Amino acid sequence: MRCVAAAANLHGRFVRLRRLGRSKPTAEVFFCAIAKPNRSCGSSAQAAAGRSPTSRRSSSNNQGTLLELVEANTQIFNPRKLPNILIPAARLPREEKNDPRFRRYLERAHKFLDGTDQLLRSLGPEGAAASVQAARRLELPEGQILALALLSAMTAQVPELSGSLLSDLAQQLLKYKVNDSPLWQALTHSAVGRTDLDPAQLVSLLDSFRRSLKLGLRPSTALETLCQRCALRAAELTNKQIVGAVASVSRLGNHLSNADQYRALQLLLDRWLANQAPQFEGTPASQIVSLAVSLTNVSDFLGVRTDNFVEALAGWSLRNATASGGSLSAEEVIVLLWALKELTPLGLRPHSQLLAQVLPRLQQESTLKDWSLLRLVQFLEVLLASRHALVHADSGNHSLHASETYSEVTLQHVERALSKVLGDAVAGDASAAMLARVLALWEQAGPPFWSRCPDLAEAIVSRAIALASDGAVATGELHPLLDTMASSSLSRDSSFSGARREALYSVAAARRDAADPSMAAAIQGLEIDSEAKPIPGAPTAIPTETRPPATTSKHPCDAAVFESLSPLGPVALAERLGQLCHKEAGDFEVAATSEALLAVLGSLKLEDFVPCLEQVLSGSRRRLVRAPLLLEVVERIGDLIAAHSSEISTRQLIAALDWFASVGLPYHLLFESALLTLLDRHRIQGLSWGQAVGVLEAFAAVRLQIPELASLYSHLRRPHGLARLPTMALIRLLSASARLDLLDHAGLDAREFVDRILAETSPHRPLPLEDIVVLIQSLLLSGTVPADKQLRHVLYWLSSTRATQLSANQLAVLRQYSLFILAQTDVKAQGILLRMPVEVQSIMSDLLRHRSPAWVPPSSDTTHRFRAEVSEQLQQAGFSAQPSSCEPAISLGPAGAADIEIHGTMWLLDGPEAFFRPFASDLRYTPLERRRAWLLENLVGHDAARHCVADFYPPALEWPRLYKLRRLNWLDWGKAS
Repeated sequence: MRCVAAAANLHGRFVRLRRLGRSKPTAEVFFCAIAKPNRSCGSSAQAAAGRSPTSRRSSSNNQGTLLELVEANTQIFNPRKLPNILIPAARLPREEKNDPRFRRYLERAHKFLDGTDQLLRSLGPEGAAASVQAARRLELPEGQILALALLSAMTAQVPELSGSLLSDLAQQLLKYKVNDSPLWQALTHSAVGRTDLDPAQLVSLLDSFRRSLKLGLRPSTALETLCQRCALRAAELTNKQIVGAVASVSRLGNHLSNADQYRALQLLLDRWLANQAPQFEGTPASQIVSLAVSLTNVSDFLGVRTDNFVEALAGWSLRNATASGGSLSAEEVIVLLWALKELTPLGLRPHSQLLAQVLPRLQQESTLKDWSLLRLVQFLEVLLASRHALVHADSGNHSLHASETYSEVTLQHVERALSKVLGDAVAGDASAAMLARVLALWEQAGPPFWSRCPDLAEAIVSRAIALASDGAVATGELHPLLDTMASSSLSRDSSFSGARREALYSVAAARRDAADPSMAAAIQGLEIDSEAKPIPGAPTAIPTETRPPATTSKHPCDAAVFESLSPLGPVALAERLGQLCHKEAGDFEVAATSEALLAVLGSLKLEDFVPCLEQVLSGSRRRLVRAPLLLEVVERIGDLIAAHSSEISTRQLIAALDWFASVGLPYHLLFESALLTLLDRHRIQGLSWGQAVGVLEAFAAVRLQIPELASLYSHLRRPHGLARLPTMALIRLLSASARLDLLDHAGLDAREFVDRILAETSPHRPLPLEDIVVLIQSLLLSGTVPADKQLRHVLYWLSSTRATQLSANQLAVLRQYSLFILAQTDVKAQGILLRMPVEVQSIMSDLLRHRSPAWVPPSSDTTHRFRAEVSEQLQQAGFSAQPSSCEPAISLGPAGAADIEIHGTMWLLDGPEAFFRPFASDLRYTPLERRRAWLLENLVGHDAARHCVADFYPPALEWPRLYKLRRLNWLDWGKAS
């Protein structure tokens, strides 16, 4: 009764306010709780949401008590009771939610809200967010209407909120997973426009907007602004706030420009380090561990700053992580070791002393059964890295680094304990991706491991069978797991032989998606017999039927043919010419139709320029070279399009570029005129990303590089533009920009593209194979070696790929990039493949050793003639050992070949295909040719690079040792002769 009386009193106050004509309450009052709440009216939303199960069953979940409260508040509405009613009501079974009394209450709440805008006065940010979530979970139409009304009211009040309430509201919306776009947009505008936010509010809002990305929101403007403000005000932030800011900024690589992220991290980390006492004396352990984990996201970004932090971190760890009962728990020690492994190029090897002292403590104190699966996997990574760091081979025996507290027995004890607990965790609810990761990690321990830990092997096999039996598991998640199992040493262990292997094969083959090509290949790998069973419905190889060349009959010059063409207009003649080329008609018919079309092109209408071009080029790609009149027709239509480019629509201009690019015709006049027109239109009305990327792709296809392309790339390169591009568009843009040499030479652009692409994928949800190869080709052309984490992500997609699935060009790209990494002069970059998982190392080695011809870039007839002339001249000069123009002098297998070799110097003889068009006095090599020359020079001129390659491709040791590489192009040869 006291509750009802208090509610009536509150309602009376609201009515009196309305009668007195008071203005609506401010946002401050709207979101703040009343200073002296009436305790008899129930607990807050937080208390209602956080009661123990027993308390909920005995009070708020008691339907009778709840309905009494609902009826009382329907008659005399108390706005403060809204979350206390909605939260327990949302937990009721569906049939109980449909009680008419709930519906009447929701209508009453909505009516009160519409009439006064006073409903949220006493709720506070948490009560408001909790009410929205609970109203939605009621799954009633009235609940959805009330939720929308609450969101509208909150959105309207956001501009008037103080900084503290603004940051608190953002955190509460995340807590209750409220992803209303208009409300978050209002928060974004308010945060960007506010200049009175204190450091704590800045860091809190930055964290909130970063976490909102998981809700599908894209608050790019707020993230950029808050990041810049945190950097400018780094001196005002406390150490704890700096650590929080670094945690947010380091995870925003795909949503900030490289310059903004680098500057912010630089200023924040420098300030934090300057604030610390020597040896981090007095610094809370949680700050140090959190900062270390955050820096793993940008370990290759800050350079010497990261190195200085790691050095100090290692010394601090020796003093604090080894003592039992110290400032670090066993779980925090694992996180710290994992971070050190990620931050150090050589893994944990430089920290062997720390490992030797920490492992015994972990063996004694760790309560592994209470750890999450993710933490156990981190422990697994640390354990495997520890074995490499602590044990090294010496004359066939294993010797340990000197340490009284460490022994091989300790390492084996930890291994057995971890494998047992990990087996229990895996058997529970491990996903296919996590199971594949665990399997790949344990593979590094070698084949004997599975016989030492049969429980884990059995758990992995059982979980794999359960996942394969679950039709809800997607194909893209399951087939990498099956491939990993089939290629791992577990497949040869007794725990995965006979009936167990047959069981996995049977449930996988019975799936509805068993006929999918990737799934079918994975299932075939599980088959026990050498002759794999065919998967029902799977695609089978069909022999390609070679089409015999069409015989062209020579027709006499008959006036009747021209007479039959004369009544036709230009559009009809263009259509007929395209059909003749498609049917491979005789040269006479093609020439006659081309001549007739040339005679009437002057009457062609503007709107028919591009359609006529499409008709002619649709089937004439192979006829252009041997049909001069046909080529003249195409060029004349190109002239018309170039002359009238300002009058032709954007869509048709880009279509014309695409058609010329598709037949490999680099008609400079058309390409330049179209680009200038499109740039003018872009400045006025803008181009869509599809149109802009299409233009770059057309120029890249014909190797035409003109300065104006840089402005188009700069438009697409802006963070706001990149954030709106889908994954496939990012790959297309990266590929075209790399081929046109538009990316910065420092590799920052390429790394940002890769970051954004990988943010939309995962190692176990790969891109299509052709897109993976295009991504790797772009890294090769830009000369970029990404961070370990990024490259591991990309190369893991290839771990289930077989060489037979790759075309000759795709195989060449993957081999070239592998050699490019192994030939790096930087030790950290050179060893990146050695730090990859074993299945990745295995596939890269298999690709390099594949029995395919030595890679040779395609060459034109001009290049063949040029090389033949050089070979002939050298033979006449007495170099009788020189090869012919078709046989290179030095072959380095997958790395390529040099054309001639004279007195220890190898020469590359370059034709037109090695350069960008137009061919001016200063020829510009394409990125592919620059990488080719760099790779050949490093492999024949540096023993260290050749020995590193030999780890994956042993024949590299037999390559010749030369001193110089020089190049000669066909134009210089022509001038000299």
